Amino acid sequence: MIPNIGKSLSGKIEFIYHDVVVKKGVILTPEEQVEFNLLREALHSKDEK
Repeated sequence: MIPNIGKSLSGKIEFIYHDVVVKKGVILTPEEQVEFNLLREALHSKDEK
């Protein structure tokens, strides 16, 4: 299951095998970076189960 992605990150990230990355050339604001880190952490925690 993919966690809910906020509008601020929509179109700026892409999903790869068992991970999520910021698209090439995209610079996240500090607020977006926090949201991205939480999303990535949530994805990794689900993989471990």
